[in-house]
Amino acid sequence: MLIELASQDFTELMQLVYFEKWEIEEKEYGVKESRPYAIVRLRRGSKEQEKSSSEIDFIDYVVRLKEVADAEGRIRFQKIRNPEQYDRDFEALVVDEDNKIRKAIQKIDSGQFRFNFDVDSGLKKILSGSQNLNDPDIRGVKTHYFEVLASHIIPAVQAAKIIRKQSEKSAEFANYYRIYDEVLRLGFMPTGKRIGLKDYVRLGESVSFDLLDVVDRTEKQKEYADSMFKILSKEGRLEADAIGIPFILDIYRRFCELCCPFLNLASIALDISSGRRPKWRKYSEVLKTIRESKFRELVDIVKPEVRHCEAHVSTRVRYHPTKKGEVILIDSRKKPPQELGRMNFDEVCEMTHKMFYSLYPALSEGFTLFASALSIAMLKSFEFKTLLASLGQV
Repeated sequence: MLIELASQDFTELMQLVYFEKWEIEEKEYGVKESRPYAIVRLRRGSKEQEKSSSEIDFIDYVVRLKEVADAEGRIRFQKIRNPEQYDRDFEALVVDEDNKIRKAIQKIDSGQFRFNFDVDSGLKKILSGSQNLNDPDIRGVKTHYFEVLASHIIPAVQAAKIIRKQSEKSAEFANYYRIYDEVLRLGFMPTGKRIGLKDYVRLGESVSFDLLDVVDRTEKQKEYADSMFKILSKEGRLEADAIGIPFILDIYRRFCELCCPFLNLASIALDISSGRRPKWRKYSEVLKTIRESKFRELVDIVKPEVRHCEAHVSTRVRYHPTKKGEVILIDSRKKPPQELGRMNFDEVCEMTHKMFYSLYPALSEGFTLFASALSIAMLKSFEFKTLLASLGQV
């Protein structure tokens, strides 16, 4: 019955859009010579065409078309059930934005607002194309957009302060942070390219670890390392003999392990920037990928052989009162056991000090700031706001 009542012009347009997969790229409507009209310009691959009509159903359809992004960030015209509501919702996201963000930050900091929905889950569902406003996570993100945005701004500001403070204290930290940030930007925030939904989704797909879990594990390891450093330090300098060196090696091994997911992400960023298919790698392959790039300095103190030897209880320590102590790295899994390398005690102390105070914090804080900045760019983008405004309307 509906098809019979539809005009020929409207029926032809529906055939093009829904069955022949033409995309509407531009629209125009108005009144000419006291007669209403609507025009759409369509594209399919390299082909283009234009359709116009003065039929009421054709015009109504065009008027209801609004720009809405898909998960790839591509803007497409979609029919909206209530265009006026869409416009009101979109306007609420852009008018007086800075003031609304400040108020949202204050509400979170003061404890006045607490999240009763899963922000990450809501974002993932929205970006996957879900329109289900009955879902509490999706509804929460739309209703409390500015609180969601503020929840990403707060850790970004905190990380930026830590990075600035640490960079002023340590040139090594500053250098590691600079390199890591450059690698991540190369893959996920390329220069000259506007950041969109696709970049955020790609980072989310590439991160195979829970940041909160890493933070929790880090705090526990820092407590252990801090207590050992206090015992083994003398006048601000880390010193150790044959008894203390195993503890220092253990600290190195623990934080070398914590560096793994962050460095793996760097290798994926290199894949993306080089046009290779991104993949999650074993630690040795991660280091090989980074060392073959111009960012090799990022892993100058990362020695998987130390990590492995400690894990398999195959590190030998030699010490003589009149000579430099020596650490011998042995792969005891082979017969006969194979020597992998030697380091003196000063080298072990320096390497562990750089790992604990410079490399690992540069990676963890660098990732926090980068991920937060990318999330903020995505949330503030025109594309994401069209998605929010269109929820329940498509």
